Order: sequence, then C-alpha cells, then structure tokens
Amino acid sequence: MDKKKILTIDDEKDFTRILKMSLEKTGKYEVTTESESKNALDLVKKLKPDLIFLDILMPGLNGFQVLDLLKKDKETVDIPVVMLTAALTDEIKTEVIKHLDKCSYMEKPVTISMLEDKIVEMLST
Repeated sequence: MDKKKILTIDDEKDFTRILKMSLEKTGKYEVTTESESKNALDLVKKLKPDLIFLDILMPGLNGFQVLDLLKKDKETVDIPVVMLTAALTDEIKTEVIKHLDKCSYMEKPVTISMLEDKIVEMLST
C-alpha cells in the first residue's frame, strides 16, 4: 500500500512536529512540513502531495492567499486543501465561507483522530 503524501503548511512548529510524528506513526502517511508560506507553491509542485493542511494565520502570505495561488495553478488546482485556524474571528469566518468551494476547514485544536478522519473524507471524494 502506498503511503499518502501529506503537506502541512503552518508556522506553529510544535503543531507540525506532533502532526508529522503522529500521522507517520500510523504507517499510512508520509508527512512533509513547511513553516514559510512563501515557499508553499514551489514545494507543492515539487512534492505533489495527496492532501494539504494549510494554516490561515501566518506571516507573509496568509493561508487564503496561498490557497488562491494553489487553485489558480493548473499543476496544483486539484490537490485537496484543508484550512486550519485557532483564531476564528468574524473576518476569518467570512473568508472561510467565501473559499469553501476550494477547500475544507477545521478549527484548532484538532486531534490526530480528527485529522485522520478528515484525510479519509477528503481523499475518498
């Protein structure tokens, strides 16, 4: 069975480290992490992940800007994206609603079980 390639783009290094360790421990996933949103598009093209977890609030490009770049590029348009945030303000809610045709969404904190359920859901559609 081929491992699914997961890319996590998030500036919270502790979160990405735990996510990587926990998902890889299952034996089902190969997880790459990136903390710099400006590197995201090139990394996605290089890795060709099966799924992307993308933080919304990051320095430099925010998650919505990265999402828009991914969905405008023919090489990355079809990769499923799950947006993540711990800061669900009214402004972010509005943006999430605007982008729901391009992505799914989860609010932090999340458990590894929740993330695995979301991976299965996103990759089975």
